[in-house]
Amino acid sequence: MERTEDDLLVAFIEKTRASGISDATTVEILKQRGWSERRIYRAFSTAVERTLGFDIPVRGSAQEYARDAYLYLVSFITLALWSYSLGNIFYVMIDYWIPDRANGWTIPTHELPQYLSWPIAMLVVAFPIFMFVNAALQRDLSQRPEGFSTGVRKWLTYIALVGTVATLVFDAVSFLQAFLLGNLTAHFILDSLVLLLVAGGIFSYYLIAVRSTAVAPRRERLYALVATIAVIATLAIGFTAIGSPGNRRELSADTRRLTNLREIEYAIHAKAVIDKAHKRHFELPVRLSEIEGLTSRQIADPITGKAYEYKRLGGSRYRLCATFYSAHSAQTSVPSINVMQANNGRIVSVNADAYPDTTAEHRWKHGVGRSCFVRSI
Repeated sequence: MERTEDDLLVAFIEKTRASGISDATTVEILKQRGWSERRIYRAFSTAVERTLGFDIPVRGSAQEYARDAYLYLVSFITLALWSYSLGNIFYVMIDYWIPDRANGWTIPTHELPQYLSWPIAMLVVAFPIFMFVNAALQRDLSQRPEGFSTGVRKWLTYIALVGTVATLVFDAVSFLQAFLLGNLTAHFILDSLVLLLVAGGIFSYYLIAVRSTAVAPRRERLYALVATIAVIATLAIGFTAIGSPGNRRELSADTRRLTNLREIEYAIHAKAVIDKAHKRHFELPVRLSEIEGLTSRQIADPITGKAYEYKRLGGSRYRLCATFYSAHSAQTSVPSINVMQANNGRIVSVNADAYPDTTAEHRWKHGVGRSCFVRSI
């Protein structure tokens, strides 16, 4: 029966041990002949088992390796989520602080929450999970040093390194391209710097980690401290930009109030136009609940639930009043309104459009507190 390479390797090890040659010397000789450490030590294990007539006990198990794979996957997935979110927050703020005038696009203040709420939420959730799982992995490695050489750890760590290297190469190419095209603005430089710091920090950490053979508590604490400070600073910037949840709720309520008042105005005016077209006599409604096409939510304050103030002033004039949390600003959005009617001229619904009506903004300026608007048909 033909002997395999592994059989020949085991036989060679048995001969050198019988001749009194040290195992360390045998390992070096085999390495010089191109044998990998993995095959050498596997052959040594077989040789020892033959000598002792007893199998070497195996500490690791399939369950243990599956747990390692699970922890490393969770660690790298949450790493990708929180690092992307951290960078995204800075990209949005850079766009807001230093708008790219050449592209003619800026982020209005009132739209910041739409851009920042998701990455802030992702950062708040993903980063603590990453830190917890990474700490658990470090504890396991300190108790099981052989975990440093497992295939699961090596493969997943090198995959993370490939991702960060690709990101850094992309950053370098984009930077050079912008330089060659004359687009190297402060805005672009800051974007590239954020990407370099985030990806570079991750790359340096895992490059050192994949080469390590023992846990270095001091290094782990240093990286954890730097990452935590970066995340806290980023969250502080993000929360400052969008305001507290309570403040955002009140500002959203102001937008809803303006929308409701616009819907009431359009419903009244649309009714007047329809009645005229059908040669019917039109009168201003006595109360808001009489207006066609509006629901109870459209005629009441979104916070208090009380109906907006409405009063007929005589003739075709009427007054609408609401209590606002904040004063009207350049970022206050006044929506366009759509009115739907049936074939008989009855108004079915009155709803705000997704697009702002810039022509009507000056007609709805208001201060803090109770503000009234006089309108006429």
